[in-house]
Amino acid sequence: MRIVGAVMFVVLVCLWPMTAMAQDEGGPVAEASAVTEAVPVAMDGTPITPAVIAPVAAAAPRASVMVLDAWSEAVTFTESDRKECRAKHHGDGLCPDQAARLGDMLTLDVQGLAQAIDDAGGECESLVLFLAGLPMRGIHPSRCDPDNGHVGFLLARTEEGNDAWKELLGHPTAFRKVVQATIGSSDTRSYPRKNGSVPLMLTQIPTRPFVAFLIIALGTLAIVGFLGRTTALLRDPSGSADREERLRPYSLSRVQQAFWFVLSVLAYLFVWLMTGELDSLSTSVLALISISSGTALASEALGSSHTTRLISKEKKLREQALRLYASRARLDGADHTDDERRTADDAVRLNEEALSALQAAIRKGETEGFFTDLVRDPAGVSLQRAQIAVWTVVLGVIFVYEVYARLTMPEFSATLLSLMGISSGTYLAGKTVSGAGTESAAG
Repeated sequence: MRIVGAVMFVVLVCLWPMTAMAQDEGGPVAEASAVTEAVPVAMDGTPITPAVIAPVAAAAPRASVMVLDAWSEAVTFTESDRKECRAKHHGDGLCPDQAARLGDMLTLDVQGLAQAIDDAGGECESLVLFLAGLPMRGIHPSRCDPDNGHVGFLLARTEEGNDAWKELLGHPTAFRKVVQATIGSSDTRSYPRKNGSVPLMLTQIPTRPFVAFLIIALGTLAIVGFLGRTTALLRDPSGSADREERLRPYSLSRVQQAFWFVLSVLAYLFVWLMTGELDSLSTSVLALISISSGTALASEALGSSHTTRLISKEKKLREQALRLYASRARLDGADHTDDERRTADDAVRLNEEALSALQAAIRKGETEGFFTDLVRDPAGVSLQRAQIAVWTVVLGVIFVYEVYARLTMPEFSATLLSLMGISSGTYLAGKTVSGAGTESAAG
């Protein structure tokens, strides 16, 4: 018993300091053990205390990307001039000398540009320019400065972004429009602009090119109108050669040919001056020019052939008239009866009437006015002529609107082009029938 008691005394003496240490740290040994198990342990078994975890949890979040400003570097303003001008206009973006246009280098000041590049896969060239919320596909950064937060885009029309440019520049109601410029990591994700940031002025109609176009357009229309009125430019080429050119009727086929030629040339100049695009002619324009030119050539060929036949017939009637006059003169003697003389007089009269009708068909009369000449033929108002004239005007109006609204030549469907071809064919067929009828009436 004494031995057992001695052993228990030694154990108590050894455990007492450990119990006191646990109580001094604020809890029993069991509690200390629980706390120790709650602390994460590193791979090497070293406990990670809250003091080690705290710096990781307090790390700074990813930098937010935001566009602060955008301006065109074609402007000769200095940085201070730019800020002064925008301050003068109260940040409304209407500083007139800072409007960007196609061909300019557009620079954006971006907060967090490095982060935007990372979002785009680490390549600055993958950033996408957004104007008025539209991705300008095909325009890649020409330069990139992540340290200063500047990225530059050369404003140019590309095949991928052509629809966006049509939306931006089409339907112009003023020389300039206000748009928001920003960037995106893809063509479906754009970054916001800073609240209160100044929008970008975008040139819809370049002033000087537009004035030049107006001068060219008005001058062209005036020259064509003057020549069409005073020369044979738009007149029917057939008929008597001694008739004054200004008295000949207007030719529907020539007017249609001149209409599409002038319209396509002016539309091409307008698109080029507004956008700088040289390859704007569409296949529909080429088709319309081909149809109108083919109609004019066929019409003149028919008219020339018809006139040639009438002149040949006139020559025969004149020769016949000479023979009839000679025969009638021989009947004045006493050896011939009155019935013979009356029969000869009737033959002369009928020949003179046929000759007069034929000469009238050759002359085709004088012009009755521009619009009247276009819808009339020798037999009166022609439905075939009215059909081709109306459809030419309708397609012409659509053509002008499409050029104004989308700054590009329109593409007409194959159905509409076929309709124009059918109208032209009907007009030529009617011209042939009308010519045959005129010859029959004259003969």
